[in-house]
Amino acid sequence: MKIPLDGLATLFMGKGELIGHSGSTGSLAFYYPEKDMFFIGDVNQMENPAIPVRLAMRLAMSMKS
Repeated sequence: MKIPLDGLATLFMGKGELIGHSGSTGSLAFYYPEKDMFFIGDVNQMENPAIPVRLAMRLAMSMKS
């Protein structure tokens, strides 16, 4: 998956993109090349599959320059 952070989903406030994947069980593994950071984890739920992607996006956007 490639998730742009500079689009409508982030109100054009992000920079770069996330590269990785989120699983059907709430797991996530994303790389943020802009800051050379990895986000790996599990939200321990299967009800809403968008939560891991949103979490990775929020983490990436919270990284300061």
